[in-house]
Amino acid sequence: MKTLLLLVATVSILAVGCTESSTDPVPGYYVSSRVNGSSFDADRMSATTTSDMIIITAQTSDGKRLELMLRDTHIDQFDLGSDSYNQAVLQVGPNPAQRYVAKYKVGEGRVVISRRIPSEMTGTFAFTGKNANGESLKVERGSFRVRLMQ
Repeated sequence: MKTLLLLVATVSILAVGCTESSTDPVPGYYVSSRVNGSSFDADRMSATTTSDMIIITAQTSDGKRLELMLRDTHIDQFDLGSDSYNQAVLQVGPNPAQRYVAKYKVGEGRVVISRRIPSEMTGTFAFTGKNANGESLKVERGSFRVRLMQ
């Protein structure tokens, strides 16, 4: 019985260790921008699509996290803020005050999807996000090329 449990545990560990994570860096794919003048270059990223939504998530090695959520999946320009349901979120630290958003009536910006094929998407973004205290953070010259998962 112990041998069987050991065998099952070993096979499980090997199976998990051999799977590819959707956020592992892949050569040629990137999410980068300037945040208040400093570089944001993601080490980990993923992009998920549904029939009516795209979610791009990117994270740096120091824990900063960017999310772009768009209510369409086609090549187009997507406004952030104003009366838009599209949104961008940048978390620069663990506190709620370190979460900056551009979404419905808060902040402003734009995401442009310039190329889309079944397996990947390319585009640009820029936004000014606001935190819970009303402070602003500027994200400029953003660009991405991400592998799509469906």
